Amino acid sequence: MVATATERTTAVLNALAGKAQGYVSVRGPLRLIFDRLPTLVRNKAGEVVGVEVMVRLFRGVDEIPIDPHRVIINPPTVPRVNLTYEEGVLDVATGGFIGTGRIVAQKSATKGRAYRRIVGAPDPEAALIEAVWGSVDRVPNAKGWRTKGTVTTVYATPPSAMAP
Repeated sequence: MVATATERTTAVLNALAGKAQGYVSVRGPLRLIFDRLPTLVRNKAGEVVGVEVMVRLFRGVDEIPIDPHRVIINPPTVPRVNLTYEEGVLDVATGGFIGTGRIVAQKSATKGRAYRRIVGAPDPEAALIEAVWGSVDRVPNAKGWRTKGTVTTVYATPPSAMAP
């Protein structure tokens, strides 16, 4: 069963409930400091759709200019490290997947190969931290440092989750 945005958001909030303001995530020489832990984001209809955080980035004692306000819509609950793939081929007659049983961490673009994603164990805390790091890596300073700019990352909802 695919989780709704509300269920995913609740899982993330519960996973970080025991953390305190100032929580630090370290990646190599960089430190990401959560000045505000996740809070709810609602759409115009009042439905819970994601989380928002306030973060700062440091290398040693030097602050690296980033926009601190980060919004994650439909937050992930499984970090990419917990995703693997089964290698196989597509059956020409049925269009179905025929797996070889070989599990790989990454897909490779090789003619004749197909992959089926295997979702590993949920870890909402690690998934959110990975999502925030990803937004900082890809869009560090969208509209200027310490402005009112917000960096929003939207994760897709599988079509089966949107069915009534």
